[in-house]
Amino acid sequence: MSSAYDTVVSLLAASGLDLTSEETETLAASYPKLRAAVDALYDVAVRDEEPVLEFRPEPHGTVLKDARRTHENTKE
Repeated sequence: MSSAYDTVVSLLAASGLDLTSEETETLAASYPKLRAAVDALYDVAVRDEEPVLEFRPEPHGTVLKDARRTHENTKE
């Protein structure tokens, strides 16, 4: 058996899940791609980036400015 199969069997045993041999083989076949995808989530290079301390949903406040302009025009 492959190391992916052994890993999947170990993970299933640790989680208490009881799968059929067919289900285990299917999971083991997809495990390397799934593991690579999860590992890629941790490879994002953000170490030198500034933290985001404020959430601004509008890009540079353009939506808010347009809304104010529309509101001011309706006052007349």
